[in-house]
Amino acid sequence: MNGNIRAISILKKKAFIKQKKQNKRNVSKYNFFIKAIIILCLFILFKSLGKEVKNEIKIEIFNIDQFFNTTIRNNSILIFEKNYFHYECTPGYTKYFLDLGFNVDIIMTEIGNESFVFFEPTKKLRFFKMNSDTKYYESDEYIEKLNEIFQKYIAILFQTMTNDIKKFYRKSNLFTRKNSILVYHYYPEMIFFDFHNKIRSWTLLNVTNDALGVNPHYFGKIRSRDKNKITKFFIASTLGRNYDQLISASENLKNESLQFQVVVTGRCRTLSEEKIPNNIKDIFLFNLYSSYYELMKIIETIDFIIITLDLKNPGDNTYIKGRSTGSAQLSYGFLKPCLINSDFSQTYKMNNENSIIFNNVNDSLSSAMREAIMMTNEEYKKKQNNLKKTADEIYEISKNNVKTTINYILNS
Repeated sequence: MNGNIRAISILKKKAFIKQKKQNKRNVSKYNFFIKAIIILCLFILFKSLGKEVKNEIKIEIFNIDQFFNTTIRNNSILIFEKNYFHYECTPGYTKYFLDLGFNVDIIMTEIGNESFVFFEPTKKLRFFKMNSDTKYYESDEYIEKLNEIFQKYIAILFQTMTNDIKKFYRKSNLFTRKNSILVYHYYPEMIFFDFHNKIRSWTLLNVTNDALGVNPHYFGKIRSRDKNKITKFFIASTLGRNYDQLISASENLKNESLQFQVVVTGRCRTLSEEKIPNNIKDIFLFNLYSSYYELMKIIETIDFIIITLDLKNPGDNTYIKGRSTGSAQLSYGFLKPCLINSDFSQTYKMNNENSIIFNNVNDSLSSAMREAIMMTNEEYKKKQNNLKKTADEIYEISKNNVKTTINYILNS
């Protein structure tokens, strides 16, 4: 009897030890799979972080003195931009040339490359940082050096035509060289320049038969975002603009207990903190004098862009026949639907399908903002899709005009 008990005990002990070993093996396998999953997750994480780092602007950046000693690559276009108010246009013009297979060099000040924050890295693009020293625009020595280099490019895009550096333009033979392209941000200024070549003159919109329309509204690969739970409107504080209707509409909507925010940027104080009534100060978020990097990051996060152009306001009529508002470029490029006055909507190809239209009737902007606030995410996405179709149509027309200009230069 005792022998049987002892035998059973030994069998139990062996079974226990066997089970324990089995459990250890199971735990070991379990730990192996856990470690494998952790390693895989870490690998994916570091790989994605690596991509983010890689996608930061990895474009070659040189100083202007290096420009005089650099090798100009074959099949290259040069973009020259001194006016920092127009740096948001440079990515768009660059994109057209890259899409057509060209290398692109850009001369601009150091802050200019900030507008390329969402631009895809490419070895076909180089920056040369100019400084504010006037010797680059007035010194015969420097202009002579620039002229020698200018001849090596297929074309040179002078991105802004303004009177303040006309002396430089003339000395660099801008108006007589066959490979120069001139951009007029304000069409009536064309009469101040002795340059009458329709094919090598560009305006942002098709506002005249004396130039080709090339609209620069590309900013890079912008990720699609859902509409914010608290609707965010964006507006630029612009010199000479009237913002009374916006302030009145904001007061009306806050009295209705609607939740929204108005994000304000710009390089002037036409719309500023001190001009906002105390009862709605909490709605307005001011980011005046933002860098281009900050501006691009802000635009990515907002929902709608408000354009307060009004024919009753002196000077605003030029935005129909003479120039383009930068807010429209941001709308096309970031796919942010606009709230725009009906007097201007047709000029910018905006309608009830891709935007929200208001007029000069009392409370019309209030109604437009209310519609935006109450809009569902599905409705918002539909407007974005329609806006993309419009932006793509404008892009294709513009790219064909760029192609026309380059072919003309090559065959001249």
